[in-house]
This record gives sequence, structure tokens and C-alpha cells, in this order.
Amino acid sequence: MKICPNCKNEVSDSAFFCGKCGFDLRGGTAPETVGAKSDENTAHPEVNGGETGQAYTPNSQGYQQQPYQQPYQWNQNGQGPQGWQQPAPKPYTKPYDDTWEHPYRKFSPEISTELYDNSKLYSVLSYIGIGWLAGLLIKPEKNNPRVRFNVGQGIIISIVTVALTIIATIISAFLGIIVALTKSTVFLAIAGVISTLLNLFVIAVAVFYMVYGIINAASDKEKVLPIIGSLAFYR
Repeated sequence: MKICPNCKNEVSDSAFFCGKCGFDLRGGTAPETVGAKSDENTAHPEVNGGETGQAYTPNSQGYQQQPYQQPYQWNQNGQGPQGWQQPAPKPYTKPYDDTWEHPYRKFSPEISTELYDNSKLYSVLSYIGIGWLAGLLIKPEKNNPRVRFNVGQGIIISIVTVALTIIATIISAFLGIIVALTKSTVFLAIAGVISTLLNLFVIAVAVFYMVYGIINAASDKEKVLPIIGSLAFYR
């Protein structure tokens, strides 16, 4: 039996390492182990010049745990530790632009209502045949003062056109009776010319007032029709 020079433990003569501390009995050093406890003469080759077999003296201070620090506490004024001032929030900016360029039209909130304002459309329709019925019946355009004005003018055009057509038809019928009674070829030709002129006159009057009203409605102008415009009863 022989004695381990490191821990004084008895080991067999054929052993190369100490069974207790792992010291190299052939002249080496004891292996380092985490958390292993040894005597004051624990061997460490990196201390005291690095010579094998010399005793290692651990640090007298040892490991010291850092003191616990409480997380930052913000006060009501937004101040942190050591008077640190929290940055002021940035002013809100819209993520988009209110004005954008349309391929055919520039759109903005100031003119957005114009896209949905059909008063001009219904005003123009008031002069085309009986298109004034749309402005007379459909809401909310029928409550628009501009639409009501043009609807009134369109109604008068329709009434005058129908009245002139009736008068022209009565005159043509009366001339036909005269031609039938006289059986005159000359008077027949005269009656035909008069009937044609009456029909052309009715068409010309209707077209004139229709074009006149459409131009004013498309220009957003409220002009009374010549001669018959003052007879409008719907406003």
C-alpha cells in the first residue's frame, strides 16, 4: 500500500491514480472537478508557477452574487431613474393623403359631393321628351330647387308641344273636309302644304325649346324659356 500525497488516502501499489481525489500517482496532477471539495493541499498546475504537484490555494473572497435590483418604476410624470425623461409622443400623422390623382379626375373631399350630385343630370333630362318625370318622382333630386325649376320648364314644353300638335291636327282635318267637299285639285295641294308646314312648325318649336333648356341646364343656369317659360306652375 502507498499513500496519496494529495489527500493522504491509502491506495494500492499498482494504482496509477488516487481513487479519492484522482491525483496522478505517476507524478501528474489531480483532475479538476466542478464543485469538488478538497483539502488545503489540492493540486493545481496553473497556480504557483504551474509546477506539477504543488498545492492550489483558492480565492479567499470566493464568488459573490450580485445584489438584486428592482425593475424601473415610472412615476406619473413619465420620469424614470436618475431623472430620465421619457420621450414625448410624436404627433399623429395620417397614413394616407386626402388628395389622390385619379386617371380621369382629381378627387378630393371638397368635391366628393359632386360625384354623387345628380342634379345636373336630372335637369338636362327634364327637357328631353317626358324625362322630367324622373326629376318629378325620384328622391332626393325632386327636392332640389335646381331640378324643380328645370322640371317646371320641361312640363311647359311638353304641354305646349301637345297643344300645338292638337291644333295642327285639327287644322289639317278641317282642310281635309274642305278638300273633300270641293274636290278641287288646287285646294288639295294648298291643304297639303299647310299641313306640312304646321307639322314642321310644331317640331321646330319643340326642338328649339329642348336645345335651349339643355344648354342652360348643362351650364347650371336657371333661365326662363322665352315666351312660355313664365307659364311654368311647378317650381
